[in-house]
Amino acid sequence: MDSAKNLLLIRDLTIAFTESHSQLAIKLENQISATQRLIEESLLLKIPIIFSTTIYDSDHKVSRLWCEKFPSLQILDRESKWVNIHPALSDYPFDMITPTVYITSIYDSPVDEFLQKCQVDTIILAGATTSGSIRANAVDALQRGYRVIIPSEAVGDRNQSLHNSTLIDLNARYADVMNLEKVLKGMKR
Repeated sequence: MDSAKNLLLIRDLTIAFTESHSQLAIKLENQISATQRLIEESLLLKIPIIFSTTIYDSDHKVSRLWCEKFPSLQILDRESKWVNIHPALSDYPFDMITPTVYITSIYDSPVDEFLQKCQVDTIILAGATTSGSIRANAVDALQRGYRVIIPSEAVGDRNQSLHNSTLIDLNARYADVMNLEKVLKGMKR
């Protein structure tokens, strides 16, 4: 991360993905506290922060197609409580909060323009799910020329073995998967 122009992108640490009674909930360990530390370090260092939420829109073809494969997404209606940011994260001053029907936060959204405007070259990813939107964002970001860093403690999935194998694959192909302390230290350079 030496002399990089970093950006923190948080995906789907919303009620739907963090409340244990939700059908979309990840195996929650320390993702919220790890993300808080990333946010606080980003604010201190004036690193831009984007929070992106998945929404379901029955009028949008992508939502309907995705829901054919994964019907649980229907709870993510834009007006539902499920898309609210986790309470421990909701009071932070994000540079952008953006809802999306897409698996990646960058595709067909104001995020791409924001990244270019801020001259970002490195995206730090946090959130859910490791095998879904985190993977999709890592691939999309790399294809657009951004270095991707994933703090392993700041991402999660519904299945631990899928989470672990996805992190191994992401590190091998698309991103630098690191422990949180190494990421935080690198952000200061």
